[in-house]
Amino acid sequence: MITLYTLWQDTQTRLWHPVGLLRRVNDRYMFVYTKGAELAAFIPFQGMPDIYSKYESATLFPLFANRVLPKTRPEFKHLARWSGLDVNSHSIELEMLSITAGQRETDNIRLIARPEPSADGFYYLTFFVHGMRYLDEKSLEVLKTLKRGSELSLLFETDNAYDQYAIAVENQDTPPCKLGYVPRYYAQDLRKALHDIDPEKRTVRVKKINHDAPLQLRLMCEIEVCLPKGHAPLVSDEYIPLYKPGVKAQVQPANKPPQKHAATRKKPTEPVPH
Repeated sequence: MITLYTLWQDTQTRLWHPVGLLRRVNDRYMFVYTKGAELAAFIPFQGMPDIYSKYESATLFPLFANRVLPKTRPEFKHLARWSGLDVNSHSIELEMLSITAGQRETDNIRLIARPEPSADGFYYLTFFVHGMRYLDEKSLEVLKTLKRGSELSLLFETDNAYDQYAIAVENQDTPPCKLGYVPRYYAQDLRKALHDIDPEKRTVRVKKINHDAPLQLRLMCEIEVCLPKGHAPLVSDEYIPLYKPGVKAQVQPANKPPQKHAATRKKPTEPVPH
């Protein structure tokens, strides 16, 4: 089962906050808000006005469905191939969102997969490297030499004027060559999670290299890290769901656009039995 966090960027601070959790359970989609949605600047999504309710739908909610390239588009198979996805997977929509982050240039919402531990206690984080359009000719030449499995390194930048949490991705040459950045919406929480972890206990490698893809889809990386027992990569309280079991879910009819509602932040006083 794939679980995605919905991230929202505060346009004033430029910081990303988790505000929701999306998953598919028994062929139904479920969405709940998380504690990040209690920030004063956040406005609940259209059709989901109550941040303390649970929302269910037989089809993917329009807010997220509009971020998935339709299968009828000729580019769909290319995007699936560059992302390493099976076009016939029953979870292709959420899988696509987890890799592309549902990115649209016109808004401040992204989606990321919730890292799940493997049987041996390792966490894996997969993403396309950002910022590659700013690479110089030397970096672009290095990019051509990379192969699946090539090991890379992370650099926690301390002097980045644009992002105080910036994490650069470099090759392991001496001196190293910068290849881009970990997506900005991952960086703050990832730095916290890896701050006290021995670099020897994490591995960064090329998961996929797409020489025929646009630059933003050229280099897919995977971070593998073994965290101490009881630790998780996403540690902020903002990831905690606000919905409490026992409150009746709001069901959205299939294929029906959500109606506009006035946003509400009022906490329920008494749970409503099923």
